[in-house]
Amino acid sequence: MQIELQDILTYFDGAAAVNTALLLLLGTLMPEQNADEELKAFLEKNPQIAEYVKSNIRIKNNLIRIFDDQFKKEVFSKERNVEYLNLLKNLKVKVANFYIDKITNDSINAGNTKLFCQAQDEFELLYIQLLKFRLVVSPKVQIAKNTHNETKIKYYFAKGFWINEEGKEYRKFIKSVGRVDAFKGGKNDHELNEEAAKKIQEAAYEAYKKEYTS
Repeated sequence: MQIELQDILTYFDGAAAVNTALLLLLGTLMPEQNADEELKAFLEKNPQIAEYVKSNIRIKNNLIRIFDDQFKKEVFSKERNVEYLNLLKNLKVKVANFYIDKITNDSINAGNTKLFCQAQDEFELLYIQLLKFRLVVSPKVQIAKNTHNETKIKYYFAKGFWINEEGKEYRKFIKSVGRVDAFKGGKNDHELNEEAAKKIQEAAYEAYKKEYTS
């Protein structure tokens, strides 16, 4: 089986229906400006591939998608996110470096099927790791009520989501937030939502460390 550079670009470009994780990677959402700035910084540190990337719109767009987190502006203003954002930035550079290394790899471009398949598998795992850390930085949270069987006191609890090995979200975390009467604004109460996000974020980070920290 002869693998051409075009095949590799097609794979990473998302035109081939490989699996859910890769399709998540190659979404169609337009990148925010911060993604362009991060890509610019990445290319400045890797001048040897800068022109190569700039001359190929598919490669450039895929790199932008790696750097574009699609976060809301409020994510960057929260003090609890500062350390996480720095860790995420380093992870994105790691994923981008892997991507560039594979599409410029002479052995893969020469048609080494085994190396090409290995690159696919490794890249999918790396990108799923990136998806998970994005949920650490900006957790997806749902808030619900529960009534204690004995005391009949109503409580709020938060439900948080994670990413499975196929790149799909699923509910994993459940954390108690507090009594309903402690939050006067109901489910829209700012303090309630902030506390829920904080608890799910902490749980998600612990899950992330357990999976990726040796």
